[in-house]
This record gives sequence, structure tokens and C-alpha cells, in this order.
Amino acid sequence: MPPFVDPANVSCPKCETTNPKEIVYGLPSVEMNNAATEGVIALGGFVTSDDSPVYECRSCGHAFGELGELGEF
Repeated sequence: MPPFVDPANVSCPKCETTNPKEIVYGLPSVEMNNAATEGVIALGGFVTSDDSPVYECRSCGHAFGELGELGEF
């Protein structure tokens, strides 16, 4: 999965719906907490690995994709 993929074009491998939430890692700011509360993003916590998920399906809640697939920035 290349970096900066438009989530509107990403399909959940479990239920096949599109437009998942992006999972954001690290210490969340007030704005990030607000965005998570509003369902715009999902918070992933502080610890990541190459197999940490990138997206969370808005329909079924399945977390998918892997950070390691994005490569290094």
C-alpha cells in the first residue's frame, strides 16, 4: 500500500465497504482527540510495529493494512 492513499478509495478486506478511518499513532493532541470523538480518525496508541494497522473500517470496525507496507518517509 503506497503512502498517502486516499481512504475514500480503500476497501475493507472483511466487509468491502470503502472510506475507512485512518489510524493515528502517538500522543494525541486536543484536536486529534476531538477528531476521534467525532469519528474522523481512530487513535492507535503509542507503540507501533510494522504490522500495526493503518485503517479502521467505519462499518464493521475491522482494523487492516500494515504500517510496514507504507515504507519509510
